Amino acid sequence: MRPDQQHRELLANGLGAWRSQGACTAQFTNAIRSGSLTDPAQT
Repeated sequence: MRPDQQHRELLANGLGAWRSQGACTAQFTNAIRSGSLTDPAQT
């Protein structure tokens, strides 16, 4: 497996884990979009 392909798979797995958390994903995405990234676990 090429490193870039492995990286994409790891990224996809990470996003999948975020999606499985539902509301936390929305908070995380909104934080990124607004530029004020905070730990979703704190909210």
